[in-house]
Amino acid sequence: MTLATFTEERFLKHIEEKSAQGYKKPSTLKFYKDVYNNHLKNSVGKIALRDFTTLDAQNLFDEIDRTKHLSHKSLQRIQTGLSAIFTLAKQRNLVQANPVQGSRVKGRRTNPKRYAYTHKEVLEMISSLRGRAATVVAVAGFTGLRLGEIRGLKWQDYDGESLEVNRSVWRTQITAPKTEASADKVLVVTPLRMILNEHRKSVPNSPNAFIFAGERKGAPLNLANLVRREMTAVVEKGKWHGWHGFRRGLATRLHEAQVQVEVIQEILRHTDPKVTQDSYIVIKSNATTKAMQKVDAGGLLKAWRKSSR
Repeated sequence: MTLATFTEERFLKHIEEKSAQGYKKPSTLKFYKDVYNNHLKNSVGKIALRDFTTLDAQNLFDEIDRTKHLSHKSLQRIQTGLSAIFTLAKQRNLVQANPVQGSRVKGRRTNPKRYAYTHKEVLEMISSLRGRAATVVAVAGFTGLRLGEIRGLKWQDYDGESLEVNRSVWRTQITAPKTEASADKVLVVTPLRMILNEHRKSVPNSPNAFIFAGERKGAPLNLANLVRREMTAVVEKGKWHGWHGFRRGLATRLHEAQVQVEVIQEILRHTDPKVTQDSYIVIKSNATTKAMQKVDAGGLLKAWRKSSR
């Protein structure tokens, strides 16, 4: 059996079934399809599973690196996709070992720009916007909810004090929360409660209605369309850095307020505090400058002068 045959007839169908059962997200299925169709099918698809070696995997990654000049992270994603295929093949007793595990990827090393909105920027956006756009930004900026979680909120999830995360929306598909830790309640601060209560008066507010719904069908609001239609004309050019910047912004502001990482982790509902520390807390350059200014420069100069006598 070739890699292509196994992937198309077994692996992708396996992921599709898991997605239908709620064990895998629709975005995960799309990821594997993209990796297979764009990088594996025409390059290594004809190789028999039992003949595929670590050298084949390494040659594939080196060739992609040489011709497509992808980032290290992109190459890692391709490696992850190919490894997952062989993991299932091993579980089905079609191969004895996963040949991808001994391979290495290079690619361009990049320093990803992880923007975190400041408190001032969030307030400026809210004051510049109107109606539901301002309310969505307020929820994003002061709860740290993910984009899909905001889209999935229903009025039955809001008890006047907290928002319970019971679902997430990816494109037009409603799925379970990202992780077990994600399915939790998020405290709503008093000013945000007042904003949500006012918003509730202006929209369909039955328990099963989405808090942020499209006007025609009542389906979860498409936030990409909201940005394009209602926000880009109002938010100053260069000030919009995507929805995830609100989540990073909340983590960063809490960190600057000297809140422990473990507490920030709980607020953002991460499984591992290392994820919070490494990917969500953005150290600002002015904070670095202030920290370095606390170094005892006077004592250093005094010691140096003594040494030069």
